[in-house]
Amino acid sequence: MSKRRKRKAKSDLGEFLANSLIIIIAGYFSSIPWLRSLATLLLLAGLMIIVWRLVRYFKITRPLNIYGVDQMSGVEFERFIEHLLKSQGYEVKRIGGYDDFGVDLIASRGGRRHAIQVKRWNQPVTIEAVRAAIAGMSFHNCDRAVVITNSSFTKPAKDLAAGTNCRLIDRNGLAEQIRAANQPKDQTRTTQP
Repeated sequence: MSKRRKRKAKSDLGEFLANSLIIIIAGYFSSIPWLRSLATLLLLAGLMIIVWRLVRYFKITRPLNIYGVDQMSGVEFERFIEHLLKSQGYEVKRIGGYDDFGVDLIASRGGRRHAIQVKRWNQPVTIEAVRAAIAGMSFHNCDRAVVITNSSFTKPAKDLAAGTNCRLIDRNGLAEQIRAANQPKDQTRTTQP
């Protein structure tokens, strides 16, 4: 989504919220029954949205194990990895989308930039994902490509990554990073993506 569309969407949302607030206030001070009903409906809808957003937030940020990752959607997994990297001290920029050139996230720390491709798959990740991450590394001017999955990698994917500047993090590696993130801060060791 372009920046102009995001700004317009935020502007539209702000206008909708302001109008809803006016209707809610007017409805509760009005003697018109349908306006009171509309105000109550808007108030309940607003509360439902707040609860839904809180559930989404805690689903992504709560400490969990690798089996919780298997229950996530692709977008939730991407946001979870973003949160995990931030907890490790990385500055993370979400790229994603149709024209991401094989990169979902760019993580920076210590002057190094990592082009990260995130794959929440049920089958082994293929060589195409590694190729895309390597191409995205070059396109986004990063120092390293990283492919993170809750699954495993095919042999051709491992072979290509071994011959390039691409790190593969499979299910076991991701589980280790989740365990490290769930440890108390004084015991946590910093890991690299």
